[in-house]
Amino acid sequence: MSAWRRVALERFPGLQAEINGAADSADLWRILRAELDRAYSHEEPATIRAIHDYGAWTLSHPRSETTAAAMSECYSRLIDESWTSDSAEERRKALDLALYWDAELLTHIYWSHFHSLLPKHQQREFIAELGIGKPPRN
Repeated sequence: MSAWRRVALERFPGLQAEINGAADSADLWRILRAELDRAYSHEEPATIRAIHDYGAWTLSHPRSETTAAAMSECYSRLIDESWTSDSAEERRKALDLALYWDAELLTHIYWSHFHSLLPKHQQREFIAELGIGKPPRN
């Protein structure tokens, strides 16, 4: 069993059938994105946290098919649709990342994955709103 499926089954026991039915990690992330949207509409912070915790686990690994799936099926859409929205409620989904990920993790994920998603004129605002630090030096 793949690591992404095993960890998802551990973290989302209520989605066992959906996880087992997922053809690949992209399919799983489509399911999790739908769950995230549902959790926001029903004000379920525990579910939102669980999905973002799984996202952090996924995005903290070296670039892989699973990382690409998390970005393409969930986080790039979340940033594109939420942060660039004129609606404060929609923007909340992107801003809430700072509630679920600590500053160090958020900074790492931003500079590793998110910074290229934002138009240059919005990057400073995003960094300031979420409290993202400077890029790590290699």
